[in-house]
Amino acid sequence: MDIAEKTLSAVSNKIIGNVENIPVNDKYFDHIICVGSVINYCDASKVISEFERVLKVDGTLYLEFEPSNSFEYFGSNKYKKSVSIIETDYLKTRHRNWIFSIKYIENLLKSQGFQINKKQQFHIISSIILRITNNYDFAAKFTRLDKIFKFFPGIRNCSSNIILKCTKIH
Repeated sequence: MDIAEKTLSAVSNKIIGNVENIPVNDKYFDHIICVGSVINYCDASKVISEFERVLKVDGTLYLEFEPSNSFEYFGSNKYKKSVSIIETDYLKTRHRNWIFSIKYIENLLKSQGFQINKKQQFHIISSIILRITNNYDFAAKFTRLDKIFKFFPGIRNCSSNIILKCTKIH
């Protein structure tokens, strides 16, 4: 599923639509994989509510997002906020995104009947490098170090991205 029809032109069984209003029947999917920080461009509450609606009981949701407790926002008024709007330059384009605290997303998921089974942080050290240099290309070179720093909770918990594996329990 994608909002950009052209992106899916060669894909069979495609769904063109907005993740805040998924054009399928209730309990349609066994699994949902939502990556690429999609919810950072949307109303997270609406998205998670839609996921609850379209996912079957015992279905699996993989949800990736950019949290506000990232080193990328350390020292700013956005750091660790429940919900904030940020503006960034990425791939030579200005973007306006939402960022959310991990607790905010976890609480939304739990309130919609999801159980969080696993949490994986990534882009850990690269978020520090990005904060210091403001250079995405340079910071990306440090992602290899995640293999080491994922074992340090104080550092790991300030990653630029997180993916949650959830099960819909009711």
